Amino acid sequence: ISDDRRLSFAELDAMSDSVAHRLTELGLVPEMIVAVALDRSIELVVALLGILKAGGAYLPIDPSWPAEHRRQLLGRLPASPLLISTPSIAGELADHYTLVELEPRPLPAPQSATDYGLHTPRQLAYVNFTSGSTGEPKGVLVEHRGILRLLDPATPWALGADDRVLQLAPISFDAATLEIWAPLCAGATLVIGAPDSPSLAEIASLISRHRITTLWLTAGLFHALAAEYAPVLASVRT
Repeated sequence: ISDDRRLSFAELDAMSDSVAHRLTELGLVPEMIVAVALDRSIELVVALLGILKAGGAYLPIDPSWPAEHRRQLLGRLPASPLLISTPSIAGELADHYTLVELEPRPLPAPQSATDYGLHTPRQLAYVNFTSGSTGEPKGVLVEHRGILRLLDPATPWALGADDRVLQLAPISFDAATLEIWAPLCAGATLVIGAPDSPSLAEIASLISRHRITTLWLTAGLFHALAAEYAPVLASVRT
């Protein structure tokens, strides 16, 4: 769910198949890194899933970062990468990288849609860069097994199909890994927050309106929310 838009798992499957097919046509091979610069949205989730289906790995680029910082991180990749974005977000980066724009609706998927890149637990899933506050940003390579370990159904907060998870973290922050993949892998509902940084009142409204059951918040944000909007937390289990 994103605002008033709703996507079923079948629709998500079809749209991400289209992305995987297009990336494969553009030369994507297993573990090739694809940069993603999109606002928090349904399209962002479709892009990430499409990359993984094709056997690639994603590099999340926060659209709010200065252009120079985005250019530096892209320049650290071993080859000129594919960049999933929009012209307005990519800006001048579109002149230097292969810009892939998402179609407004899924394209017909090929018969071999399920035969994309071979996946093993040791295959690269995504790359996150550190902040660089103590020097140069360093790329951290995260394998599929790392995500699977995080989503272990034996954890105390394991999700069920009736759960609803609010996605608030910037895509470049590792918390987004849990927010996005935990509900999708559990058949739960992923509720996507606003593209920009929401206010406390907007977060409270999202929790109440969508009956959120699982939240990932910093301690400071949780305490502020509990102090001013405690009643909206009634639906939150974890």
